[in-house]
Amino acid sequence: MDFDVTGFTGSLGLRGKIGDHVRIGTTVYLPTWITYRGWVTNSFEDFIGPFPDTSLSVQDKVTLPLSLAGGVSLNGDLGLIAFDARWTDWSQIDFEGDVRAPDRTPAYRSTVELHLGGELAVPNTPVWLRAGGMLLPIPYRLIAADTQLVFDEGGDGQPGTGDDVSFVERQYPEADIDQDRWYMTLGLGLAFEDALTLDVAYVWGSWERSSTGSYNPPYGHPTLESVRQNRLAFTAAVNF
Repeated sequence: MDFDVTGFTGSLGLRGKIGDHVRIGTTVYLPTWITYRGWVTNSFEDFIGPFPDTSLSVQDKVTLPLSLAGGVSLNGDLGLIAFDARWTDWSQIDFEGDVRAPDRTPAYRSTVELHLGGELAVPNTPVWLRAGGMLLPIPYRLIAADTQLVFDEGGDGQPGTGDDVSFVERQYPEADIDQDRWYMTLGLGLAFEDALTLDVAYVWGSWERSSTGSYNPPYGHPTLESVRQNRLAFTAAVNF
């Protein structure tokens, strides 16, 4: 697999102040246009034997929809607290390739992402304490479920002839969102004479999706996607 990917996008924003301690802002994230071109090489073997490798040229153009976001923050002498939300109608996504569904309506949904966070300065120290949370709904409603081997005898009804083809077919039923993506964060910052800052953050979160298994009776089986994530990040900045 070898791909070249190019794309471009943009955003427009506005920020204002209410008094000395409240800031508000809004952002329009313009659509993102992506083009990718490349080659995919497949190798396959079944009960008849190995098949010759096949190379396929792939090209697609994808347009991600625009998003609208807004937020507010409250600043004080010892820290701040901030909240923002971002809406995206992912059903407006556009691309030339296979959507894995009869149309885009069951495949994608609109989402509203929510972010809440704050930081507190520890008096008489260079230490900042941070905490936050995020809700990031899953926009893609389909789930990769069962696969089955499909054997095509080439229309002559005789296995073992040169026009026989085998391929793997996968089911993509609509998923039940049992738990949307959410993350909790804890962080610590150190500032040294306005010249050096060190930051560490720990993030953990999870989500779950599933299918009922009723999409391809009697062969379909329930599929469960359960993800747990733990991340640790360090950053450093030097101010001149």
